[in-house]
Amino acid sequence: MSKRLYKFLSSSSIILVLTLFVSCQNLKSQNSIEYFNFNPITKSKFEIACKNRTNAEFVESIKDSTKLKMAFNKIDSTYNSDEVFLAEQELIEPNQLTTFKLYYPKQDIMLFYIQDHHYEKACFITSNPIYAYARFHGSYGVMSKDGYWIGFKRDNCDNYLQLQICKITNSNFSFI
Repeated sequence: MSKRLYKFLSSSSIILVLTLFVSCQNLKSQNSIEYFNFNPITKSKFEIACKNRTNAEFVESIKDSTKLKMAFNKIDSTYNSDEVFLAEQELIEPNQLTTFKLYYPKQDIMLFYIQDHHYEKACFITSNPIYAYARFHGSYGVMSKDGYWIGFKRDNCDNYLQLQICKITNSNFSFI
């Protein structure tokens, strides 16, 4: 993802967070397909949320290289068969599929992206190593101050988007 697109999504992702947490009403299940009902928000609600900065603050680098190296080591032992297969197809080691993206200092969460065939998978490293095994939708993701990760997966085309919402904390994670 280009830096320009990432900065746009980071600055405008508050719209996504607002849409999901302010105006999303009932999650309905109909014929085993889940739907969200969205209601538009007012300009004043948007301005209040923008003023309060709903998104978590992040930095794009970590000064402590040992912390970063330990995080990469945690991920190294967790590659699944699909990731190993992709690395073999690309004639690289699986760890070369992984890149550090962001660090959320207030939550003490590091975000890594692991390449897949059509999208990036998000992997979070905290003091709890269980995250090294968990993979989340990563393309175009955003983290809220409360630790909610909202990630998109685009599969093999941009017209097929899947949304995943989960809560990431230092002690556990849960899908919403």
